[in-house]
This record gives sequence, C-alpha cells and structure tokens, in this order.
Amino acid sequence: MATVLVPRAVEQHDLDSVPNRTRLEFTQAGVRLALTLDLFHFGCDLREREFHYVHLAPPFCRLFYFTGTTSPGAEIICDGTVRHLKTGSIYLLNAEHSFDIRYYSGSKLCYAHLRLTDQTCRSVFHDSPAIQELRDPLCNALIEQAWKSTVPLQIQNAAVIVTGRFAEPLLDQLRECGELFRRFAPMLAVFDAVPPAKWRIADPGREMKMTPSALSKCFRRKTGLSLKFYLDSIYLDRAREQLICSGKTMEQIAHQLGHSDVHYFYHSFRRLAGCTPGEYRSKRCNFKTKTDQCPEIARF
Repeated sequence: MATVLVPRAVEQHDLDSVPNRTRLEFTQAGVRLALTLDLFHFGCDLREREFHYVHLAPPFCRLFYFTGTTSPGAEIICDGTVRHLKTGSIYLLNAEHSFDIRYYSGSKLCYAHLRLTDQTCRSVFHDSPAIQELRDPLCNALIEQAWKSTVPLQIQNAAVIVTGRFAEPLLDQLRECGELFRRFAPMLAVFDAVPPAKWRIADPGREMKMTPSALSKCFRRKTGLSLKFYLDSIYLDRAREQLICSGKTMEQIAHQLGHSDVHYFYHSFRRLAGCTPGEYRSKRCNFKTKTDQCPEIARF
C-alpha cells in the first residue's frame, strides 16, 4: 500500500475553489454575532481497499462521518496521539494540524471541507483541539440523509447545523469578540463603501476621530490582528473569488477591485499571493484532485 503525501499547497486548491457560503447572524447574550461558513468540497467515498494519506497542515477543517453499521472507519495520528475514528460519531478535524490517516478497506466516509469564521475572518476553531468528537443520533441521521441525497443545498444545511453544534461551547468567547469588534463598526462601514484597492486607513480614522497609527494600534490590541493583515486578507479573498468564479478579464477584475491600472493589480496580487493573477487562475483551473490519483475510491 502506497502512502500519498498531501502537502498544504495541494489542499490549497479546495480552499481557493468557489465555496458554498452561508452567513449566520444571531444574538448571543444581547450581542449580535455574524459567522460565515464556507463549504469548499464534500462527498461520500467507499474505499474498496486500504488507503494511507499524510496531510501537512491543511488550511481548512474536515467534517468526517463513517456511515453504515459495518464500516471499519480509520486510524488517525494527530499531535502524537493515535485514535480510531469509528461509526456512530461525527469528527471535526481542525485546520493547521498535520495528520496521518489510514482508511480501512470497506470504510464508507461522508466528508466535508469547510471553514467557520467570525468577524475577524479567523477560524472559530483556531484554539480548539486538533480532533473533536460529537455523538448525536439526530446529527448522524441528518448527515446520512443529506449526503445520500447528493443535493448540495441539503448538504450545506446539514453542515451548518452540525458545525454549529461543535461551536456551541465557544459562543461566550465569540460574544466577547463580537463586543470588541462592534467598536470598529464605523471603520468597517467606510471600507464596505469603497473597493479594496482604494482603502486608506486615514478615512475610517477620521470617522472614528483617531489618527491612522492610533487606529492600527487599537485594532491590534482589541482583536489580536494587524489591521493591514486584515485588510490584505479581504482584498486577496475578493481577488481570488473573481479569478476563479468569473470569466472576467484581468482589466475588468482590476477595475472592480478599485485599481486605475491593471499593472497595479498584478503587483498587489503577486505581493500577497506569491504568483501573478494569470498563474493563479491557470493553476486552479487545471488541477487534478487526490481522487484522480486513486481511482479505486468509489464515489456514490
């Protein structure tokens, strides 16, 4: 049995694919919270023989559920701990944790690659354990029914409910973060009103009666994030989405992002992504998946 090494650069393909996005808005202890669930990839595989994968610091979370009463599941090594993933439980494998997994012959796996983020664009589970387990017959039935239907909307709704169950212990922490982030609502409103290439920290600084330096320091102190990093991440997400999901020319995308010249778009994107927009689009549109490498995996 060969071992397939899956480096982060390979898994970045799923992260960059156009996701199914769900925005969740609700009130927790009097504070309005907004979470975003991106569902990048999902499926249900029958592994007809044993497979061994090594994943290096994947950039997204995985939702795993082994279906069927006879499915042998898998053995996983993560953070130096060996665990058996079995039927009857739903597992959340956290992002950024490398893992070594051996799928047993005959295992049937329902899975989803996803990301749940808060107002800071950080993963809700960034401080959570590498592997979390949920035992809930209702959620089990929900996953089995949704994945069996193969209807993307049903799978997306099921992923929202199940991921929400994993996030329940973190709601008070998210509420505290929401209270802090609410202070920067005037700044966010200014940024929402203009294309990202035209963002200037001085503009929301005037709205909040703060110098750009004071605003940046306050933002880092309150949220734990650099304001420049936060704005760059939003710019890059919007640029990637346009490159992957639209057929627009580079000039059209540059204009939509707020650049006066396409060369500024090339320069900004390369600085943030490490490649040109054209290289990025070409690589993401001509990528072979892990299932292409392993035709013995039966999809159903």
